Amino acid sequence: MLFEALYHLMNLDIGFFIDWFSGSIFILFALTALMYFFSGGKKVLKNTFLMIATVFVWIQFQELSGFIIMGAMFLGLNYILKLVLLKFAETTPSLSNKMALINEVSFIFLLVGCALFVGF
Repeated sequence: MLFEALYHLMNLDIGFFIDWFSGSIFILFALTALMYFFSGGKKVLKNTFLMIATVFVWIQFQELSGFIIMGAMFLGLNYILKLVLLKFAETTPSLSNKMALINEVSFIFLLVGCALFVGF
């Protein structure tokens, strides 16, 4: 999905994005509302873009590798890592405004780490 979207973006295929947007408008608004709730109304569009990019990367990784990421070990590690990192970021003044970015980067690193060292 990520490479397909990049392909259509490079070819300036507006029809693809109109079709994609109209087919998933509820998902986009739900993610925007979720990011509004999580970010307290600040930098909503940036956080929504990060969440959509993470979903694109997640789907593309599953298509390319064949791994199913919904394993209990991966989810457990993901929740523990997010709990620790986000609590640390919340209490550190210089990191408190970058919590969405820390959340997404930690997910990508855990995804790559589990794929390389543990296997799913």
